[in-house]
Amino acid sequence: MKVIIFSLPNCQPCRMTKERLAANGVEFVEGSIEIHRELFRNMGFKSAPVVLVEPDAGEAVSWSGYRPDCIKALIDGKPEGDAISGYTRMCVMIEMREPELFSAPGEAK
Repeated sequence: MKVIIFSLPNCQPCRMTKERLAANGVEFVEGSIEIHRELFRNMGFKSAPVVLVEPDAGEAVSWSGYRPDCIKALIDGKPEGDAISGYTRMCVMIEMREPELFSAPGEAK
């Protein structure tokens, strides 16, 4: 299973989400909402963090904000959340395989 958590600095819900997943042995990659702000707006996300989950089998899901119910399901190995649309799924796949494509202008690649 692949998990990406996009967060903001000094974000309490972001910190709580990451701490709870880490404490339960869920590995994740962290990205910045600031770097990808326009992408998230276009996908309809309005709060932080944004969690994108690509399970080994089954449908990819996402959620935003601190969601203890979704976190528990992920810890239990049965991720829940909103089904990821084709566009979002494409962005997740690109981010996982080629993160340099999402670098902000002027950022090192």
